[in-house]
Amino acid sequence: MSRIGVFVMCYKAIFSDIDGTFLNSQHRMLPGTMKIVREAAARDVPFVLVSARMPAAMRPFLQKIGVEMPLVSYSGALVLLADGTRIHSCPMKAGLALEVSEQIKKNCSTAVVNLYADDSWYAEDV
Repeated sequence: MSRIGVFVMCYKAIFSDIDGTFLNSQHRMLPGTMKIVREAAARDVPFVLVSARMPAAMRPFLQKIGVEMPLVSYSGALVLLADGTRIHSCPMKAGLALEVSEQIKKNCSTAVVNLYADDSWYAEDV
């Protein structure tokens, strides 16, 4: 058994942030990272990506590796199983989101506000 196989067998699940952890400083996945994710999938050990990103910004990494896995997006506000089933969702009401964005712009004129809903990204300044 490979060292990676032994490593993966020690865990029930593996959680990883994306930027600077799952991806290197050049925003690329290293071959060793892809190997660990594939080994985990082969051993039914969930490898879970965790990020502030929306799901659509996380799925291309999974497609490149060729595995399906759960996702924790929006810093934990949305949790999806590998098949896309929502198991946790904590959205902010639209009115509150608009109120917060207005307060941010009022107090910081240089701020650029972006709003996310599911796999949609709304930006005032593209």
